[in-house]
Amino acid sequence: MSSKTYKYLTPCEVTVKRIIPAIRAALSMLMVKKYGMSIYDVSKALGITPAAVSNYISGKRGEGLALAFLEDEELRSELEKLASKFYNKEGSIDDIVGFIRKICKEAIEGKLKNEKIVSEYSKVIVKK
Repeated sequence: MSSKTYKYLTPCEVTVKRIIPAIRAALSMLMVKKYGMSIYDVSKALGITPAAVSNYISGKRGEGLALAFLEDEELRSELEKLASKFYNKEGSIDDIVGFIRKICKEAIEGKLKNEKIVSEYSKVIVKK
C-alpha cells in the first residue's frame, strides 16, 4: 500500500497555498533578474516583506510552480507584462489579483493548458 493519502482541497485553498506564492515568486524573479529591481523595491511593489522576496528568489518558497509559470510561454508573457508595469511604477495589486482570478477561472473551467498548474487544482498529496 502507498504511504500517501490524497486530501482534496477547494480551488480557493489551492490558490492561497500554492498559486499565489508561485505567482509572487515568478514576479519577484522577473522583477529582480530581468529588470534589476532591488529586493526592497519588489517587496514594496508587491506588498510583501523583503524577506519573502528573498525567499522567492532563492527558491525557498514557491519555486516549483513559479518555474511552471515561467516555462509556459503564454503565462510568462503575461507575467512579464505585469513585471514591466511594476518596473515602470504603473502596476498595482489589482493587476496581480486580476491575473490570479484568470488562472483560477481557467483552471476550474478546464481551459488552463499547463499540466503542472492544473494538477495543483485536482489534488494535493499529503504524507501520513
